[in-house]
Amino acid sequence: MVAAFIAVAIVSILYLLLVVFISIALAFALGKWTGQLYCGFLIVTGLYFVAGLVIWLTKEQLLRFPIMNAILKQLSNERSDEED
Repeated sequence: MVAAFIAVAIVSILYLLLVVFISIALAFALGKWTGQLYCGFLIVTGLYFVAGLVIWLTKEQLLRFPIMNAILKQLSNERSDEED
């Protein structure tokens, strides 16, 4: 279980860096398109705000249940391995 957690942590950090760089590039592109650099960053911030709001309002279905199911599945797989 620890190895799986470390692997997920490493992949999560890489995806976080990917999202950060894509967000910065998108903000600069939108800023160039609108003519004002700060507008691009405000648009990207607004997109993240809306996404965060949607996730907050649907956190039970999107986060809690899938995470609980993944943990239970991992624990049941470890118990099956111990019994064999």
